[in-house]
Amino acid sequence: MDTTCAVITQADISAINRQKKQSGDDFYVGADDDVYYSGVSEEFLHGKHVKVLYTDHKTRYVKFIKNNGTSSMLKLDTLPGVFNIYLFKPSTAPYHADMTTIEDEYKRYFIETK
Repeated sequence: MDTTCAVITQADISAINRQKKQSGDDFYVGADDDVYYSGVSEEFLHGKHVKVLYTDHKTRYVKFIKNNGTSSMLKLDTLPGVFNIYLFKPSTAPYHADMTTIEDEYKRYFIETK
């Protein structure tokens, strides 16, 4: 990616199974929260006219390309939770946003960061 956007990542089945083993029954509570907050975040970002891109369970990596030609690689099978949101603008590094406070995260990253 080389454009201002938000990327909503979805864990692949091996990462989900690993998280299930680590969390036991608590996995489903966390997964439900992830689904809820990713939906709230998606709706908020669309309202702010931020381009929202999605990975699916088959995607393994996301590459963020900055204006200066440098890039950051995100390996999806190492991320916490079922869903994650990364905010990105080519002038700065991608940012792993807290979905539970997306309005504050949006302001901090897109407005306060130059």
